Formats: sequence, C-alpha cells, structure tokens
Amino acid sequence: MNSYRSFEDRILSVRKCQPDLKLIHVGEDACEFAGIYHLEVNRKRIAGYRIRFILSKNDRHEPIVQLLDNYFSFNVDRHIYSDGQCCICVWLHWTFFNGYRIDLFLQKAVRDFFLSQIYYDEHEKYLFDWDHGPAGIYKAFADILLVPNKRGRVQRRLRKLINGEVRSNRVSVPQAAEMMAKLDSLQGQAEGLKVPQNS
Repeated sequence: MNSYRSFEDRILSVRKCQPDLKLIHVGEDACEFAGIYHLEVNRKRIAGYRIRFILSKNDRHEPIVQLLDNYFSFNVDRHIYSDGQCCICVWLHWTFFNGYRIDLFLQKAVRDFFLSQIYYDEHEKYLFDWDHGPAGIYKAFADILLVPNKRGRVQRRLRKLINGEVRSNRVSVPQAAEMMAKLDSLQGQAEGLKVPQNS
C-alpha cells in the first residue's frame, strides 16, 4: 500500500531525505532530480555521489538511479550498466517487503547498493549481493512465494495463484499476475522479441 497522498508528497520525501538532490524537471509521467546523494552510516556522511534520480508518478515503476561520474566500474557484473544506471534491487521484491516509500528506498536500498560497491572495491566481494538479471528476478520471486529458487517451481506457483488453484495470504492474484508478466517479458527478451517491461 502506498503511504503517500500524492506525487507531491513523494517529491517532498526525496527532498527531505536527500536535500542535495535538486528537482530539475517535472514531466507528465515522472520527475528528475540531480545532485549529490549523501551516503550515511549511523547518521554520519561517509561519501557523496553525483547521481541522476528519476521518480515515476506511477509507484509501480522502479525509480532510476544513474551515476554521473565513474566512482565505480561501469560493469554489469558490478550491477552498473555502461550508461551509469544502477541495478539497485528487484522492484517487485523491494515493494513487497518494504512498500513504496521513496525515503526508505533511498535510505536503505540505495545506501546498501553504495556500501556494497565500496566493500567490493576493498574485498572483491559484495557486502549485500543479489544475482543480476533473470537469475536475480527468479530468486526474488522465489523468496516472495516461499518456494525453492527453481524457474519451474516459481512459474508453476504463479500460474496456480493466477488460476485460483491455490490461495495465498501472502501474494494476491494481481501481484502474481504482475510477477508473471515480468517473467514473460524476460522470456520475450531472451527470444529477441520486444516486450514492454511494464506490462
């Protein structure tokens, strides 16, 4: 459930949480911030990163965090694409367990992402690691569904939930359908088809 009354509340939440991220554009579907993201641990600033942050008016769309400088290697194995866009989390997993609070996303998910990058630079392993790409998405959905992390098991459980063959106090039919749509889009990409990401 969304804890915000309006999109303006979400914008204010970003400004309060990260005051050096400045609102630079408000469009019909999203707004864009740019500036310094301050990494804090125990309320102490330990680093700052120049980023671009895009927040959709539709809270079902994952916020975009893009590094504007090469603080870390732009490498998909480091969860950073060549354009600096960061793979912070599996959004459906994050919102399932944490809701849609943008301040919490910035204070926890984005913070953990940067902490993990710093830790990797020093130890060549991640502090908080998650598989990247389809493997990470399947792992996230298995975690939500409480099934083994096997593609067939995840897909079967989702189909059964969608078809009403099983009930769950944990996952609603619309949530199951959203997860299945995400898996279908992965399958379409693997087959070279152009399938919308947010269907």
